[in-house]
Amino acid sequence: QKLYRNASDKKYKDNIREAVRDAYDSVYSKYHGWAVRKVFQYSAAAAPPLELLIEHMTGKSVEEGKKEMIYFSTVVEPILDDLLHLLHEMNMHDEGKV
Repeated sequence: QKLYRNASDKKYKDNIREAVRDAYDSVYSKYHGWAVRKVFQYSAAAAPPLELLIEHMTGKSVEEGKKEMIYFSTVVEPILDDLLHLLHEMNMHDEGKV
C-alpha cells in the first residue's frame, strides 16, 4: 500500500529505489533484523525504472497503472486497518514477535 502511494507521489518523481526504500523503512524495517534489512537494501538498489515496474505490475501505461495502484491502495486500506485493529485487540501486535 505504501509503495503504491509512493510510486504516485511527485516527491519521488521517477526514483523507484527511493520510493521502495521509504515504503520498506516505514512499514517493514522495524520487524526485520540487520541481515534482512541489508538483503532488502541490495534488492531495492537493483529495482528497475519506475515506468517499467508499473507497466509490468499492471500491464498498462504508467499513468493508467498509477491510477490502478492508487485505487487498489484506497480499497485495501480499510481492510488492513481492520486487521491491525484486530491484532491490537487480541494483544498480538508485538513487533518483537515477527
